[in-house]
Amino acid sequence: MSVTQLDSSFLAAHVARDGFMEPLHPEWLGRLGARAKKEELPTLVKANGAVVVADVKRLRAERNYYVYPLACYSMPWPAGLDIDTEEDLKHAEYLLESGRVPQAVA
Repeated sequence: MSVTQLDSSFLAAHVARDGFMEPLHPEWLGRLGARAKKEELPTLVKANGAVVVADVKRLRAERNYYVYPLACYSMPWPAGLDIDTEEDLKHAEYLLESGRVPQAVA
């Protein structure tokens, strides 16, 4: 499955419930920011929807792409730009028009 790398600050994400927030990954609180050592941080990725290669029998049996272990193919930004909404499309068009996307990708 093709993926795009995320910033490690997502480890500091919180979940909002009933007007309060709680850390999604409490084990990382206080270990991020300027004090964080790059080699200690995990590489975070998210599926970008560009490429999925699946075993058809396994896909039919599981009815899910997310069956582990799951190999990933990392795509650099903006090649892995995910377009799911009209806003995503407008953002991609802006990037193309502004010249922020290399021609080899466009």
